[in-house]
Amino acid sequence: MAYFSRIAFLAAALVSAAALGAGTSTAQPRRDDGAGVVVYDDVNFQGPALTLRNDVNDMREYRLNDRISSLQMAPGERWEVCENTNFGGRCEVISGSERDLRPRGWNDMISSMRRVRERDDRRSRDDRNDRGRASITVYDDVNFQGKPFTFRGDVADMRQFGLNDRISSLQVGSGESWEICENTGFGGQCTVVSGSERDLRRINWNDMISSMHPVSDRDGRRDRDRDNRRDDDRNDRRNR
Repeated sequence: MAYFSRIAFLAAALVSAAALGAGTSTAQPRRDDGAGVVVYDDVNFQGPALTLRNDVNDMREYRLNDRISSLQMAPGERWEVCENTNFGGRCEVISGSERDLRPRGWNDMISSMRRVRERDDRRSRDDRNDRGRASITVYDDVNFQGKPFTFRGDVADMRQFGLNDRISSLQVGSGESWEICENTGFGGQCTVVSGSERDLRRINWNDMISSMHPVSDRDGRRDRDRDNRRDDDRNDRRNR
């Protein structure tokens, strides 16, 4: 990561704050009261640091876009970090301290972030649902190597994450199942995976996945489609 001077960093922050005026996204130099989140441009809480206490919909305002490598939060606080500006793209709720965002797949990835407030009914519901939703972590290399991406809902097109036909290993949450498909929109050949797959070459799915979604007992249509495909395969083998 290219480093930039603390003086230039703080000067940019002051210029941005002045330009924002009464806007909804503000940031101040670090204070000792522990409120908000402190972000750093290097791992292990190193490098220039800035404390954020309000939503920031565009990290470019502070020259922090795709530069944050570690962060610290006040006790009891949670922040949603997003890969695109205006809270778009992949997002994840984080709490506590993260001294190295690389294992979570968020190093140099954050473009916007906002505090999760309990009074924000929609965000609170989303966060509660996330805790109860199935999750899968995928990697672009075998043996769980490469940059990890974690998903908690349907992904109809892996191209939006730069992962189309690139996944080589994956880890599914305990007791969960996901259906992976070779085409976007859950089309083409599909199969259900659970547990961990250290090397997708073993099941002939290396660099093949274009869409995926969690499979639940209540997802009757998908379950029936999967069962029908299996029945068709068995019938084909018996008729040969």
